[in-house]
Amino acid sequence: MRSNLAIFIGTLLLFIAIVAAAIWGYILSLLFRGFLTINPQTVLGTLILFITVVLLICVLYFLIKRQRTLALRRVTPLQPPPTTLQPLLLPRDTASQSSLSSPSPELQNQLYSMLGGDRERAERLVNQAKNKHPGMSEDWYWEKAIADLGRDRR
Repeated sequence: MRSNLAIFIGTLLLFIAIVAAAIWGYILSLLFRGFLTINPQTVLGTLILFITVVLLICVLYFLIKRQRTLALRRVTPLQPPPTTLQPLLLPRDTASQSSLSSPSPELQNQLYSMLGGDRERAERLVNQAKNKHPGMSEDWYWEKAIADLGRDRR
């Protein structure tokens, strides 16, 4: 609804700018041909029409710019909020280097025990976390799977 109003206002402003520009062009052509004398009224009228056209085009420009930024905000995906599991202080390249290491046995045993020893399901949960959040450490993926499983059980 809001974008329809913006489109309507933009179209109306563009129409008014075109009409004002046409009137301004007509007055200038009369002045150059000599059919209209140069006096304060014609100069003031021509100046007002010029300012009107410029202002309308500026308003239309900012309206289009605003619509684009609103559209971009709607299109860009939201980043997941940082969790306590996410290494906030480690740069991405450090986290990706540590993803090559194996997870701690304590985390593995904790997840396995939560799943009743189902190692295949544990690996599936960890792989899902890896697909959703690439570049994190191996321990992070196991902690994420444990956290997600704990949240699902509540």
